[in-house]
Amino acid sequence: THANICRLYDVGRSEVRGPEGLRHAPTDERPSSDATDVAQGFSPAEVDFLVLEYLEGESLERRLERGGLPLDSALTIAIEIADALTAAHRAGIVHRDLKPGNIMLTKSGALRQGSGQAKLLDFGLAKTTAPIVAGPGASMLLTTPPNVTAQGTILGTFQYMSPEQIEGIEADARSDIFAFGCVLYEMVTGKRAFEGKTRASVMGAILKDTPPAVSSVQSGAPASLDRVIAACLEKEPDDRLQSARDLALQLRWIRDGGAEVTGVHASDSPTRGRRVSIGSVIGVAAAAAVIAGAAAWALKPNSTPQPGKLTRFAVGLGRVGGDQSPLATGRHLMAISPDGTRIVYVANGQLYLRSMDQLEAVPLRGTNENPSEPFFSPDGQWVGYFARSKLKKISVTGGTAVSVCDAQTPNGASWDADRILFQEARGILEVSPDGGTPTVLVARDKSRNETLHGPHLLPGGETILFTAKPEGSVRWDDAQIVVQSLKTGQRKKLIEGGTDGRYLPTGHLVYVRDGVLLAAAFDAGRLELRGASVAMVEGIAETTANQTGAAQFAVSRAGSLVYLPSAFGQNRTLAWRDRQGRDTLINAPPRAYGAPRISPDGTRIAIDARDQENDIWIWDTARETLTRLTFGPSQEVIPLWTPDSRRIVYSSNATGQSGLFWKPADGTGQAEPLMLSPGQVVPSSFSRDGKLLAFYAVGDSRLMVLGLDGDRKPRPLTAPAPFVERNPDISPDGRWIAYESNESGSYEIYVRPFPAVEQGRWQISTDGGTRPRWAPNGRELFYLERRRLVSVSVQTGATFQFGKASPLFDLVNEAQPSPNRHYDVTPDGTRFVVIKDPQTATSLQLVVVEHWLEELNARVPGAK
Repeated sequence: THANICRLYDVGRSEVRGPEGLRHAPTDERPSSDATDVAQGFSPAEVDFLVLEYLEGESLERRLERGGLPLDSALTIAIEIADALTAAHRAGIVHRDLKPGNIMLTKSGALRQGSGQAKLLDFGLAKTTAPIVAGPGASMLLTTPPNVTAQGTILGTFQYMSPEQIEGIEADARSDIFAFGCVLYEMVTGKRAFEGKTRASVMGAILKDTPPAVSSVQSGAPASLDRVIAACLEKEPDDRLQSARDLALQLRWIRDGGAEVTGVHASDSPTRGRRVSIGSVIGVAAAAAVIAGAAAWALKPNSTPQPGKLTRFAVGLGRVGGDQSPLATGRHLMAISPDGTRIVYVANGQLYLRSMDQLEAVPLRGTNENPSEPFFSPDGQWVGYFARSKLKKISVTGGTAVSVCDAQTPNGASWDADRILFQEARGILEVSPDGGTPTVLVARDKSRNETLHGPHLLPGGETILFTAKPEGSVRWDDAQIVVQSLKTGQRKKLIEGGTDGRYLPTGHLVYVRDGVLLAAAFDAGRLELRGASVAMVEGIAETTANQTGAAQFAVSRAGSLVYLPSAFGQNRTLAWRDRQGRDTLINAPPRAYGAPRISPDGTRIAIDARDQENDIWIWDTARETLTRLTFGPSQEVIPLWTPDSRRIVYSSNATGQSGLFWKPADGTGQAEPLMLSPGQVVPSSFSRDGKLLAFYAVGDSRLMVLGLDGDRKPRPLTAPAPFVERNPDISPDGRWIAYESNESGSYEIYVRPFPAVEQGRWQISTDGGTRPRWAPNGRELFYLERRRLVSVSVQTGATFQFGKASPLFDLVNEAQPSPNRHYDVTPDGTRFVVIKDPQTATSLQLVVVEHWLEELNARVPGAK
């Protein structure tokens, strides 16, 4: 079992009996025939079967039909396959048919970075070998017995066969390494390492030829990768890299920006002909280079990378989760200064500034108010950001933050020479950096019911570039990137299907779709694209459920790219947590879970999984099974049980328009729409009798209720206001409703009478509060106070009374980038279901690529 090998769940035998289909029989029992079936002319037939993991995505072979991969993605996939081979070889298994067609890029990780993106398939030609033991030559796998496959037999796919396989000589683990070198070469260059017009000519090339160096075919590939691939493709097995583990270590070192090491190669090593681990030699040299480089960097503050040399490194973020993280609100996380010397990012609820000539980031004092959307001034001396419904700015040298203007729910911003552009509910606005009243540049077209994102001025200042998501389009990945004249108001569509478009001074338009950063040559004068878009970087994080169109990347004028990899939020697990904070893991498979909801009878958990299907699933707590409730290509999220535990309500876009649907929890019957809406609506709670459903609309400011009797027309509970109200929860006795609102400048918990909400109002929290949840007995109210769950005792009846908040436990590791409630309480109030993120807050990292524009220009010549 390995994360990058397709799992085998079962082996069995079934009997085919005509129209009755398959009847399972244990593997150690031969199924008996049925006299009735035989009399009716049905002859039972035995079928042996394998039960394999179901994978959605595409094969690497299919992906390579569109050309080579960006270097980062190729290295990530290669490392995962090398890890898979390491696990197989250590278990005494040689694959013998490694090729792109036997590598799957799963839908949850396809064209992205992150564990589990690549899966090694089809061990149909594999053979068993002696297990690896410690000692000299331990990296070798020797066959036992030596003639599992007869000598002289050719097995495998000839384009990726090793020379010894072609010659019919016994294959060992080093044959897999040769095939791996062929696959890696093809991923990086888009060309096969050995080509020919016939099978014989291809085999001849494998036996005699050496393919061109990768760096001579693909611009930007480091020389160290040339040496690794060459060491994999040595004709003699003894001259190759001797283990997949060493191969994986070297590729990680290259991906992470390791220094070049010269003079070390399998073919010219003094140990040539001996079975040693080449990786141990290179690993020591690499470690020494990295340590020396780090020391030089620290002692020479003004040092810069060698001009023109592509350099990659990671920047640790610390905690980016919590109630008001930019990922939770759908905002941008980071920005890079125009000269590429500084990065600003949000973590721990404040802004941090990282200078490239320093090893550590420093907090910008006074910004610890859950900021979002940081961006630099053109001279790089100021950082703009949004906090507490204000647009603010602060000097990179520190000091006091200055308020520029009011700003509600911003959705992208940029700083031109003498004005700041940002987007909010009214449309795209501009304001002087010195402050004042914003004016509308592009009004939101209410007739189209469109949503805008990310304003950027093109050279000359007369045309604005932004993203527009029209009515009926749920995903920002399906939005349009457009330009609009500020003089005439005329709009022109540039891209159909993409988000967060930016113009680069190199004459390129870059944008993101499905986590892939794409680039196209763009003539800013004619407002025309020149040529097709090219995938540059795969694995760019987007906001949860693609809420606002924000993609987590930034590019400096000096040529550096910074981005957050898309692995954030994947492979979460479920756990029961008691009131003392002690966890008991739930045996459900890791997924990108969100919004767990316990059934009122306590037997099941409904949850959405936003990795492959974006559907609702149900976990049976007694049987420990995970069953899919909703199907189809649409997005079904945020489940809610009816009070009788018989149905589940959820948010969906199944009809092409957002709305609330419900379906029987046992999976029978069809989903039924309860109401449709122009934007996403979120079901929150039911009244005790199940006749009223409280919900809120994303982007709206009111709490709503839907009557399930009669005409099912939604009606507002609260009046429109210039602040956000969300997550309504009706008390068990049906007389009160708790919710969160940011009317004070930060989110706090409030309680009102229900349904007559205007007859009273109590503020429960005073130091921030979100995601309220009544205890089933009605005597407690839970909510999140920043990163901890707290409990408030309440008394309900003719009047409402409440006590002091008492902390229960921290939820700091459950970095849920969503405003929806990500915990629930059992009917007896003793335990909670929580979502645990394996990527704890301290593990998240930004990737910085210096001199990236040179790679962009080489692959996509600009059109200035």
